[in-house]
Amino acid sequence: MRFKKNKKYYSLLLLVLLLGIFLRVYRHNDFLHFELDQARDALIVDAALENGIGELPLLGPRAAGTMLR
Repeated sequence: MRFKKNKKYYSLLLLVLLLGIFLRVYRHNDFLHFELDQARDALIVDAALENGIGELPLLGPRAAGTMLR
């Protein structure tokens, strides 16, 4: 069988996958808080997904209401 030949490889792959899942879900509620810039980015990406890539701004947001970008 092919699985028996690569048992070490599949075991390592499963271990990495399980570690990744654990790191994603551990203390998940603490990481669900969005700051203002993250919420803005999410809204921009949502608009770009609905209306096309032309909705993405060429420059970032204004810094503290100034003309600095």
